[in-house]
Parts: sequence; structure tokens; C-alpha cells
Amino acid sequence: MENVYRFFRRVSFSYKMSSVLNDWRAFFTIDLLIPLMQMMCYSLVGYYVYGAENIEKWVISNAIVTSAFTAIYRVGLQLARERASGTLSLMLATKTSISEILISSAISTMLLSFVSVVFGVSVLSLLLGLAWNGQRILEFVFILILAIFVATCFGFFISCLILLTTEIHLVTNTLDKVLLIFTGANFPVSNFPYLVEQFCYTLPLTRSILLAQKLIGGESVISNIYLIRGELVLAFVFLILGIVLLKNMEKAAIKGSKLDLL
Repeated sequence: MENVYRFFRRVSFSYKMSSVLNDWRAFFTIDLLIPLMQMMCYSLVGYYVYGAENIEKWVISNAIVTSAFTAIYRVGLQLARERASGTLSLMLATKTSISEILISSAISTMLLSFVSVVFGVSVLSLLLGLAWNGQRILEFVFILILAIFVATCFGFFISCLILLTTEIHLVTNTLDKVLLIFTGANFPVSNFPYLVEQFCYTLPLTRSILLAQKLIGGESVISNIYLIRGELVLAFVFLILGIVLLKNMEKAAIKGSKLDLL
């Protein structure tokens, strides 16, 4: 039971460390307003390109892809921030695995991402006059939880790769734009050439966005269960690869006395 309490204490400490909730103005500006502006920008682009009748689809699609941005810039940069602040060596010296610490910190990111996206969709719905029935809301919440889980697993994997390069912002900004372009949030994946389309399905959120668009089009969850299964498989692949990679890097760092894992 003590291990369970310790895990949730790490979740709480991670949230307090990375959150600006103590200053409500900074919290509103950074954690709520920036995701809202991103969703509004790309949703309005979809509104003028594809027409008003499809606005719900682009609002939901951009809400989902916004959750990936949170995962990349929070979970993906977690170890880079630890290295920059000089605490990565202390994490290596503890008995607790770095992967356990990183996973516990990802939980708070998932919760914050959920709050940010729900806030953004709610405001956009009021501004654009969108009406959602109870079933649509439940479906959106389910897809959002799935998408946040996949994006967080992807961010966990990326956090390990970022330690291998000094071009941190180049990597994160490139991934940001790749997900924005190739996941189908603003441009249908089916319109890409075949090889590019197959590449799109190796990315997180592509299936979540496609599922959301199909549900808005009137299809059921049962008939698209393969998309959920594929997204979960991809999430666990990213998670397992991240754990294995981080374990090997941790052992190499301890054995070679290279505390920064480089």
C-alpha cells in the first residue's frame, strides 16, 4: 500500500512542480488560453475551407490534436528539464526507476490536458453556436481519454529520444507540425498518396481523429472498434519502447558514469 501512496505523491509533486495553478492568471493564459487559441485558429480555417456544415468535425479533430501538443511539450520535455536543472543525476542515484517517476509525472499531464481541451471545446461551442447531445458528449469524452493516453505514451517515448540530441526545440517543433499535418486533423488522410497514408497510421491520434469524424458522421463505436484497438496497440508499443529504451540508457549511464545519459 505504501508503494501506491508513494506513486500518487509523485503525481502530486509533479503537478505542483510543473503547474502554474498557484497564479490563476498564468494558469488561465498558458494552460487554458493557448490551447483554446490553437483550436480556434485551425477550426476557423476548416470552417472557411470546408464549410459551416463540417465545423463540428474540425473542432473535435483539432481538440484531439491539441492534447498531443500538451504531451509533447510537458511529458516529452520532462527529462530534458530534469537534465537542465541538474536533478537528472539525483534521479539516477535513487532506487526508484526513472521510468516510474516519468510515468507518474505523466498522469498529472493527462489530467491537465483533459481540462484544457474540455475548456477549449466548451468555449468554441458557445462562440460557434454548436449543440451537443448527451450521446455526443459521452463519445467525445471517451475519444478524448483515448487520445490523451496515446499522446502521453508517445510523449514518454519522445522524452527518451530527446536525451540523445541537443536540438531539443527542433525535435519538438517538428513533431508538433508533423502531427498537425499528417493525423487528419485539418486534411483528410485518405487524400494523401498511399505511402504517406500508411505513414499517417503509424502516428498517434490518426485513428482517434478518424474515429471522432466517423462518429460525428453518424457511425457507431461498435462498427469502428478496430480503430480503438489499433490506437491502444500503438500506445502500448510507444510505452514499451520508451521503458526499454530508458532502462538501457539508465544502465549505460550508471555503468559509464555519464549522469546526463549522453
